[in-house]
Amino acid sequence: MKRVFSVALISFCLIGLLFFNSCKTEEEIVYDIRGIWTLNFFWSATDAPPPGSTTITFTGSLTTGTWVTGDAYNGIYTVNGMSVQWVFTSGTTYTGNFTTLTAMNGTMLGSYGGTGTWNATKM
Repeated sequence: MKRVFSVALISFCLIGLLFFNSCKTEEEIVYDIRGIWTLNFFWSATDAPPPGSTTITFTGSLTTGTWVTGDAYNGIYTVNGMSVQWVFTSGTTYTGNFTTLTAMNGTMLGSYGGTGTWNATKM
């Protein structure tokens, strides 16, 4: 009887381990914007400036902080999961998403109403 109980208990434990491990969700991926990125931007209007590129450095927490570009523009950023947004002091807003841990892209809306697209790669 002891042997049957032991086998049943071991079987129950093994089934429990398999079941509960399969029910675990994957650890949440943490998208970390902090650091230096290469930023490429493309304004859509025919009279818009040509496509450009600069560096952008994000400093702060995983969800909010400040940034500065290689040409000294600056502002604030927010991150919510995969979603990112940063705003220039002029009001120009970049909105987008992480596509990988080291890449993101999106759209931009200029303070003067112009639109465009952007992409960035973490250095």
